[in-house]
Amino acid sequence: MRRFSTLEEHSTLTNLNVSVAVKLTIARFLNSSLVLLFVNDDPNRWFKNGNLAYDATVLIALLAVQAPLKTILWPWGLIKKVKVCIAKNQGEDCKLTQREANVLMEGTTTDVASSISEFVNMIMTCVFYSPILP
Repeated sequence: MRRFSTLEEHSTLTNLNVSVAVKLTIARFLNSSLVLLFVNDDPNRWFKNGNLAYDATVLIALLAVQAPLKTILWPWGLIKKVKVCIAKNQGEDCKLTQREANVLMEGTTTDVASSISEFVNMIMTCVFYSPILP
């Protein structure tokens, strides 16, 4: 998605991120929400056990916990936290240069387009399936 948006030659980084977010949102909505509708193609069975209503409920629950879990369990973030603890525990014996310490303490890079598209996909999925969910 990013390659397609880069080819559009946006004038600002914000315009690029908006373009990527829109494309990712459409792709995620098609891939998650509309696939359930295509798989459960018989409207007479939407409310039977284990069909569309159940699948939509599970999908919304998964979308709700996916982003926080991804942030908490991100392996590179955990590794970085361990490195920071090790460096802090060394105290005066720490051999890090100021530049290495700055790099170590910098926060994670946030992909704005991906974060926005995850959030908007969750909202669109909730709105899309709200008529059939209790």
